[in-house]
Amino acid sequence: MEIDEEKIDQAVLALLRLTLHGDDRAWKSFDWDAMGRLYEKGLICNPVGKAKSVLLTEEGLKESERLFLGVVWQCVTGQPVPLTWASGRGLCLQAIYRAIKRGLTLVKTSKSQENA
Repeated sequence: MEIDEEKIDQAVLALLRLTLHGDDRAWKSFDWDAMGRLYEKGLICNPVGKAKSVLLTEEGLKESERLFLGVVWQCVTGQPVPLTWASGRGLCLQAIYRAIKRGLTLVKTSKSQENA
């Protein structure tokens, strides 16, 4: 099976969003090859060094947020990310909020739990 390094890089960048502290630093406890590729793409600053965290570039911050919100959207709704998300963060958050208000949740109940 061939490994899709682009998908791995996207997953790592989305996960970096979860470990963000301060405004632009994230814990760098991920695969070094993936971190190197993110650095080459200009999404993070050089991860090599003694620091336990890495600085995300402005582009890296934006892309990590877009990817992370996409994961949240798919977990909440079970639907693919709408193409309109390219138009901005505010629309993404509004769409997630509307989905949650409509009663879509992260946990699906089984028929036996609904009847109990």
